[in-house]
Amino acid sequence: MLRGEKNRIALRGRIIGLHDAGKTPSEIPHELGLKKDTVYLWLRRWNEEGKLEDHKRTGRRRVTDANQDRMLRNAAEASPFSTSVALTQESGLPISARTVRRRLHEQGIHHRTPAVKEKLTERHRKIRLQFASDHVAYDMDILGRVVFSDEKTFSSTTHGRMHCWRENNTRYDRRHIYENAKSGHVTCNVWGWISLHGVGELTEINERFTADQYIEILEEVMLPSVRSYLLPYPERIVFVQDRCPVHTARVVRQWFNEHQEIQLLDWPPKGCDMNPIEDVWALMVNGWEPSEERTRQALLHHTQQEWELLRRKPQLIAKSVESMKRRLQEVILMEGGWSSY
Repeated sequence: MLRGEKNRIALRGRIIGLHDAGKTPSEIPHELGLKKDTVYLWLRRWNEEGKLEDHKRTGRRRVTDANQDRMLRNAAEASPFSTSVALTQESGLPISARTVRRRLHEQGIHHRTPAVKEKLTERHRKIRLQFASDHVAYDMDILGRVVFSDEKTFSSTTHGRMHCWRENNTRYDRRHIYENAKSGHVTCNVWGWISLHGVGELTEINERFTADQYIEILEEVMLPSVRSYLLPYPERIVFVQDRCPVHTARVVRQWFNEHQEIQLLDWPPKGCDMNPIEDVWALMVNGWEPSEERTRQALLHHTQQEWELLRRKPQLIAKSVESMKRRLQEVILMEGGWSSY
């Protein structure tokens, strides 16, 4: 019995209970906030039938039975990316795709846009699981020393989540089409870092990112800004970077070996969902409309403005960094698979 039906029957039971307690049919509606006709209906039905359930309604005969409904659910769970048309054909039942959708909806199965992630090999999963297990116990004191870094490419055609208020069947009306001009678009590449205490520095990088340029950023941007904003010398820095070829180049590894005050975390491959700076990039993109930026310099200025707006919201950045423990716990729960971040 569904919860709504249980509630309706309970209310009808109160009608009978109040009547048995001496309340008149005229008094009960005021006490329960019901219409008189409703009270009289259930008093009469109780006296005549001794039941408070709704009568079964007549209608079209259901074309599937419980076993067939269960079979459709199992088919959808086995092939979650199938269409209702494909599931109909595979079932071999004399039913329509619309019926398949209704049966699945009744069982809580809905056709949603899937999360799209890179494919993980068993090796990726094993390394991700090991990393998450090794670091899930990090306390806030250690987390406060971690510098999360990353590169990002922004484009003048980038926009946040798009929504459109419209009537049905007007999707392709001219005023409802968001026109995205690809020709003439400009891009800018940036490198930035964040910590538990907020955003750090954001700096432009050349279109062709090299190991030498990265070392220059580490020496002239990362170290001075981290020492100024976060951890004064000689406190130890815990540094996060992904495994892109520039980061793992021989000269870059040598640079880190020469800076023993920096602990370089052995970040796993395909570890973007564990790096909270990805949230920052998403926050920057979600609300902006950079399509009017016609030059690289104008787009870079726009990007820096968005970064500085986030500098005023350290609690927002802290919330993302504090999610690290939950991210790692999810990776462990998924046995090295993708988390929901």
